[in-house]
Amino acid sequence: MKSDIVEDSENGEDGMPNRRKVELIDRQGLLQRVTVATTAGVLGSSITGAFPSRPNAANAIGELPEWASNPRFTQHLVINVPDMAAALSFYIDGLQMQVLRSRLVGGQNSTFVGYGPETLKTPKGWYPGVSSFSMYGAHFALELNEVLKTEEGDTPVLDPGNAAAYLQLAVPSLRLSKLAEAGGKIKSAYGWVLVDSPGGLRHQVIVGMRRDPIMMLALNVPDVQKASHFYVNSLGMQEQPYPLSRIPESIYEPKQPKGSRFLAFNEDGFGILLLPLPKKEAKAGVRLGGVVDKLAILGTDVVGKGGAEDWKASGVDVKFAGEAPGIGTKVAVTQDPVTGLGVVLVEAEDLEKELVGTVSAGE
Repeated sequence: MKSDIVEDSENGEDGMPNRRKVELIDRQGLLQRVTVATTAGVLGSSITGAFPSRPNAANAIGELPEWASNPRFTQHLVINVPDMAAALSFYIDGLQMQVLRSRLVGGQNSTFVGYGPETLKTPKGWYPGVSSFSMYGAHFALELNEVLKTEEGDTPVLDPGNAAAYLQLAVPSLRLSKLAEAGGKIKSAYGWVLVDSPGGLRHQVIVGMRRDPIMMLALNVPDVQKASHFYVNSLGMQEQPYPLSRIPESIYEPKQPKGSRFLAFNEDGFGILLLPLPKKEAKAGVRLGGVVDKLAILGTDVVGKGGAEDWKASGVDVKFAGEAPGIGTKVAVTQDPVTGLGVVLVEAEDLEKELVGTVSAGE
């Protein structure tokens, strides 16, 4: 009887299965980078860089040495879900995530899930070379935002739109039967898995190794170059090498789509993959729909002295800059003009305040 665990069957020249080889290579590389960076931080080394003089790009954020040169950090993605219980089953039972924290704002339940602590500080009890990376900080999270029922008490059906192509993850192992039992609608499982969540968001799941399994959000756009302008010029992202979770040229991991562009604040962080739409589809335009909502990015001095006017003076169309109602965290709200994806720049210190008193994975 065949196992329904998706695993590697490739062999390298030395006869070692590639899944095991990938695990060794990635963990060793990550360990070296984190150990060196952490040691440098302990010894008092500092890394500086030149950043755009915008209200929220004044200083590097957090205390983790790997991000010491980054003025911003992509922190979480907000996903609207019609049924919180179904969504949690999919992400926890099907994709092996953990509940990181939750909050209730205006009668709406928001629950954060992911693969490790969100803090940009070194978690207590984490030691380089000893502790698991799942216990380290700076993990990307998904904020599951439960959509309120209709006045008649019905669960709303959300339009997935055509702008969000998929959310990509790389997990060490995956059991298809559990994914299906958890409400996942499996579209294909040849080499890697394409699966739709109960709420309608497509996920591309690879069996591989990454420091943080949540890798990227792929967006369909009519013109990749024009769509890049917002993420590069307004937000400060840069084009990065296409991230891999297995050995290069593995048949169990998709290659970078032709004509696409991967943008992020650094090589190891969560990024945006811009995908070119075919000409016929591009003419019809793109719409975000109601499932994927917004992307949260950490920064410093996000409000500035003049609020939204400071941002507009620097060429960024910010709709709101101030304290988020019901939460109190300082934010600046803008939007991708091509896809409609919302972007919320969050004061990094305020996030750490939010995390105080919450139980994070690995603690």
